[in-house]
Amino acid sequence: MMKQRKVIVHIAMSADGYIARTDGDLEWLTARPAPAGFYGIDAFMQSIDTKALGRKTYEASLRMGAKFGSGDRTIVFSHHPRPKDAPATVEFTNEAIDVFVNRLRESPGKNIWLMGGGEIIASFLDAQAIRRVRH
Repeated sequence: MMKQRKVIVHIAMSADGYIARTDGDLEWLTARPAPAGFYGIDAFMQSIDTKALGRKTYEASLRMGAKFGSGDRTIVFSHHPRPKDAPATVEFTNEAIDVFVNRLRESPGKNIWLMGGGEIIASFLDAQAIRRVRH
């Protein structure tokens, strides 16, 4: 029997419990020098091979210079059409989260990193699709 993949929320969170400022600014996180091992992210990255993002997180990632290469699978959940300039390596879906995630969990691979803010995390929680939260 194949081990079922987990959807893991792994986020940076401020001491007062926020992911970002009310205007979406992440300066509190990006202005600090990164420590060796960047808070365990290097080890965490070895445990995943798929990234699931909401559209807003995807767009914010692009603005911050993220590159979505072919190394890992990247899936963006969005009700908007796929942008014409989206990298070919990025998949877009508007399928119901529970249906998509259940199929993804049953496929071979490592764990799935849910990257995002409150809206996408709440949607995954509503679909009972999250197995672990790390911060």
